[in-house]
Amino acid sequence: MTQLSRRSLNCPKCNSSFSIIYNASINTWMDPTLAKDFLEGKGYTFICPSCNQNIRLVTTIIINTLKGMFNISTDSSKEERKTLYAHYGLLTDTGEFGNPQEEWLLHQFAEMNAPEDTKTQIRRQDKILEEIHKKLILYKTKLREKSPLNEKEKEEYIILQNRWEEEHNRENDYLHHPKTAESRTSTSILFQKLWKDLVKIKTELDELK
Repeated sequence: MTQLSRRSLNCPKCNSSFSIIYNASINTWMDPTLAKDFLEGKGYTFICPSCNQNIRLVTTIIINTLKGMFNISTDSSKEERKTLYAHYGLLTDTGEFGNPQEEWLLHQFAEMNAPEDTKTQIRRQDKILEEIHKKLILYKTKLREKSPLNEKEKEEYIILQNRWEEEHNRENDYLHHPKTAESRTSTSILFQKLWKDLVKIKTELDELK
C-alpha cells in the first residue's frame, strides 16, 4: 500500500527546521497518479515556511507493483526511474506511464468467474473492512471534537489496526498469487476503495492524537 511518513527538514537558506509528511512508499495500482508523478520527478519538493526556499527531500522510497517491490532514491534521474518502471511493467510500449498492470487486473476482476469459495472469502473481507471503516470514522469524529478516546476505545483502536493490517496482507497474497489473481471478481474492487479510504482516515487519526 501507499504509506505516509513524517520527518523534519532543515532549510539550507535560513537554518530553520519544519515537519513534513511524504509518501515513503507508493502502491502503483491503488495510487497510479502518485506513481506517475514520481516518474516525472514530482512530489518530493517542499517549501520552507520561514523563507519560501524550495527544498528537495532526498531519501529512498519503495515502489510497490503487481510484479514486486523495488527501492529507489527520490534523487534518481528520470532515466533510472524509467528503466525500473519498464522492468516492473509500468510503462506502455511507447515508454509512457500507462500502468498496464492495473488494466490487466481490472480486466481479470470483470471477466473471470471466481469459484464460490473465493467469492465468499472476498465478501467476508469486504464486510470486515466496512466494519473497521465505520469504527475508525467514529474515532476520527471524536478526536476532531477534542473528545479523547477512553482506555477501552484505545485498545479497540489498536485491535482494529491489527485486523486492518492482517486483511491487507491477506489481500496482497491473493493478488500476487497467479492462480487466485486470475480468478478474482469485481467484488474485490470495493476492498481497494475501502483500503484507500482507510489509509487517509488512519493518517488523520495519527495527526489528531
